Amino acid sequence: MNNIKSLIKLLMFFNILLIPVVKSHTLPALMSYNDYKNKKTPTWPYLFSLEQKNQHLYYFGANHSTDPSNKQYPELEAFWNQFLSKTDSLNCIVLIEGNLRRLATSREESIVNQGAEGGFITFLASTYPDIIIQCPEPPQYLIDEHLYSFFSSDTISYKNYAQQLLWEIRKHKANPHLSWEKIHQSSSLDLNVVESLHKRHFKQPFAPSNENFFYSITNPAEEYSIINEVCRKASIFRDIHIVSSIENLIKMGKNIFIVYGGTHAIMQEPAIRKIWKNNFDAAE
Repeated sequence: MNNIKSLIKLLMFFNILLIPVVKSHTLPALMSYNDYKNKKTPTWPYLFSLEQKNQHLYYFGANHSTDPSNKQYPELEAFWNQFLSKTDSLNCIVLIEGNLRRLATSREESIVNQGAEGGFITFLASTYPDIIIQCPEPPQYLIDEHLYSFFSSDTISYKNYAQQLLWEIRKHKANPHLSWEKIHQSSSLDLNVVESLHKRHFKQPFAPSNENFFYSITNPAEEYSIINEVCRKASIFRDIHIVSSIENLIKMGKNIFIVYGGTHAIMQEPAIRKIWKNNFDAAE
């Protein structure tokens, strides 16, 4: 019976994925990075919610911590329970960042081994067989094709590696038994190539365990190097795609629970609020 439910849920998931995200009109504007930098320093998690005519949208902007004791996890669970109380778990979809997660067997495993908040909300939502979990990210090849118009392939490859490495560093903190050699095996780049690209961009030795460094160079709101610029272009491209998917789901009347990084939440919020208002204004 569980296998049948899983199959039905998977088919429902792929049906949602087939919703077109290419729009014939211009989406409302995201927050600009200049406005973001001028904004009062936000605190994480960053939350907002919208409600109209028995339709609900809840957005949880996370801090990506892989520490189960981090304060964001009780806040996420409370926000989720509030969403369920408003919707009775009917006509609901959960959107998570990055990729779909394997279902963990415990709260702690979902956070430590299955991608922080994305793993945890998957763990919470999995007990509701009718709630679909979707990752509304554009395929990586589309992101890279967009970036090729602005940057060299080597620079894009290093950016992708640095972002993946940052996740692996965080995973390593929660799983200190993992070796750096094993962590690097998840990359398609040869380590010698990585070290060469690193020295070209930063004129310093490659130190794969330096979390602060890799966070600073992959933070799209910063301007330490060209890698920040690549990340910014990629993030804007992703946000447009994600908001377009959210717009489709709003128009379908779905109750939507979104769990993304806090910066995405803040950048997307003006566009989502405008789409939400336009949708219900048009219905009146």
